[in-house]
Amino acid sequence: MAARTADKVIKVALSQVGYMEKRSNKDLKSKTKNKGYANYTIYNAVMKKVRHAGTLRDFWCDNFVSWCFYTAYGKKDGKNLLYGYSNYVPYTVAHFKAHKRYFKKGKKAPKAGDLIIFQNQGHIGLVVKVTKSYVYTVEGNTSGS
Repeated sequence: MAARTADKVIKVALSQVGYMEKRSNKDLKSKTKNKGYANYTIYNAVMKKVRHAGTLRDFWCDNFVSWCFYTAYGKKDGKNLLYGYSNYVPYTVAHFKAHKRYFKKGKKAPKAGDLIIFQNQGHIGLVVKVTKSYVYTVEGNTSGS
C-alpha cells in the first residue's frame, strides 16, 4: 500500500486509541463508558451490518481492522483492499494467501499500512510505523482494566 494511501487508514486507527470493549450493548460510541469484558464494540456493530454476518460479541481485533478500512476508504474500496471484510483472523489470512499477499515473518519487511498477524493467526493489527528495531501497531481488543 502506498504511503499516502496507508496514511488514511492509519489516521483512522490512531483516532481509536483508548477505546475499551463494553460489558453490554450500551455506549458503543464512547471510548470509555460501560467498559467491560463482553466484546461489545462499535466495530462489531458496524461490521455486522456491513457484512450481514457475525455477532455483536465477536472477538473484535479483525472487526477493528475491517472497520478502519471501511471508515477510511468506504465499503467497496475498503473491502477490496482487504480482499474481503472478516471477523475471523484465519479467514483474513486465507484471503491474503489466495491473493499472494501474505508474507511470513522474515520474508518481507513490514511497512506502515500492512496488517500484522500474531499468535498463530489468533490476533491481527495494523502496522502504523516501522523503525530499525521496532514495529509499532494499533490493534483492537482492549478490555475494561
